[in-house]
Amino acid sequence: MSRVEVVEMFPKPLGIYRWDNTEGHKKLKDIVRERIKTKEIDGSPVSADIFHFWNKSGENFLDEDDPVIKDLEKFLGESYLDFMKDVIKYDVVDEYIITDCWVNVTRKGGWQYKHSHANCVISGTYYLNLPVGSTGITFHSQTKEKSDPYLAINPSTMSQFNSESLTMMPEEGILFLWPSQLTHECKILTTDVRRVSISMNFVPAELDTGIYRLRLSR
Repeated sequence: MSRVEVVEMFPKPLGIYRWDNTEGHKKLKDIVRERIKTKEIDGSPVSADIFHFWNKSGENFLDEDDPVIKDLEKFLGESYLDFMKDVIKYDVVDEYIITDCWVNVTRKGGWQYKHSHANCVISGTYYLNLPVGSTGITFHSQTKEKSDPYLAINPSTMSQFNSESLTMMPEEGILFLWPSQLTHECKILTTDVRRVSISMNFVPAELDTGIYRLRLSR
């Protein structure tokens, strides 16, 4: 017997990007800390210890008037275009829409249930305040989530071919980008220091499949 080749079929990427504006990151912490004091909370239906801001219909954190937020928006857009065009190799225009962007504040005991993001192409989270000992973000295999029932077999060693989930540990100043259809969750936060992150969804401003063509706007 001789193995000819092993092909990785249908892998899903996770883009990891760093905002090199260290001073901007520090200022952004202060901006979020001050502005959420006067913002209405959009609570989680699952956990009483996670709070969302700028998450109601028509709201978008990036609409806030501050040059640091505009610098963040530029970084998000550049990262999205690299992920779409150079990593995934999608044929898309340079124009894009960040359809929504909101702030998550998680205190001890808070957690985020397993979910995916509808009506968008790429989703992401930028980590603003990450306490030591914080839990990561767990992504789940689409094989388990989407396919018909199958026989589960215990692996002898975990690998990319038999794993049904993957937990990634972020760092402050890091942006994660992933295809929006991937289900993901955050386990219970056990630290006393709150975790603060900024999440967002992207779509190309124009979609051309060869069958139909759409022009999108906020």
